[in-house]
Amino acid sequence: MIQKDRVYQLTIGDTNTGTGFIIDSSLQIRVRITKNADNKRSGANTATIEIYNLNPDHINMLESEYLYCKFSAGYKGVAGALVLVEGNIVECSTVKRGTDFVTELTMGEGYTDLNHVRLKQMVAPGKTNLDVIEEIRSKCPGLARGAYTGEGLNKTTMFGYPLTGSPLRALKEICEANNMEFNVSGGVLNVSDVNGLLSKNQTLAPIVSEETGLIDVPFFTSADGRMLPKDKRRRRGVQFKALLNAEYNPGYIVKIESQFITGIYRINSSLYTCDFRGNDWYVECFCSEIMAEEL
Repeated sequence: MIQKDRVYQLTIGDTNTGTGFIIDSSLQIRVRITKNADNKRSGANTATIEIYNLNPDHINMLESEYLYCKFSAGYKGVAGALVLVEGNIVECSTVKRGTDFVTELTMGEGYTDLNHVRLKQMVAPGKTNLDVIEEIRSKCPGLARGAYTGEGLNKTTMFGYPLTGSPLRALKEICEANNMEFNVSGGVLNVSDVNGLLSKNQTLAPIVSEETGLIDVPFFTSADGRMLPKDKRRRRGVQFKALLNAEYNPGYIVKIESQFITGIYRINSSLYTCDFRGNDWYVECFCSEIMAEEL
């Protein structure tokens, strides 16, 4: 795989007025994205984006609240720019640094859907947790259904299930009560059991090696400190750094092929760092080992 000639696309728009703009690799941009497999415990996926010398009309447009924002990045001639983060702008400011005007955006994935919608209804008795989660998602127009896996989804709500407050609160409550986790990534809602796999397809699992952009050597890290040593969900960790790759998504598996560590691992979190005209165009992934019986 040849990973050169960086490209990106930044889309910003107002869903109320239908206005917006797209930047295609034309301005200097710096981006830092944090994504987690478990938004219940680790918080929402977020990004900070710095845009250099945006034109005044676009700067003025950014005064509107909770604008839609999508950032894609990749390489020319491979797969192009693939979506890394999609959601709503929650903070915006423009400052002067030397001769440059720098606009900084802070965004959260699915922010308005998860926080601004209000639920007030009862899911009928006999429905499953999957039905409850789908009822929550149906009230979030910006969220599509992603991967739903795990035994927790099949449990029945014998006496019905009340939904109140925000979708974020409702998702946290049902996942906490049933040993599940969820994440919102790229405009879709994914749900699994705690430490579960969103896909077990080893054929489609991305390969992490020197040929595909692995930097330095992966290394083992300590197990999940939040869990007791005898907890079956406690796993040994592995961390690696690679050239930016949008396929390294939390909750999914990767195949690591290196001199000292080889095997299939689940990505727990990904940290993307992008500097279009600088050195950084990387992703750091924090993973956990997968037992053979889980695949």
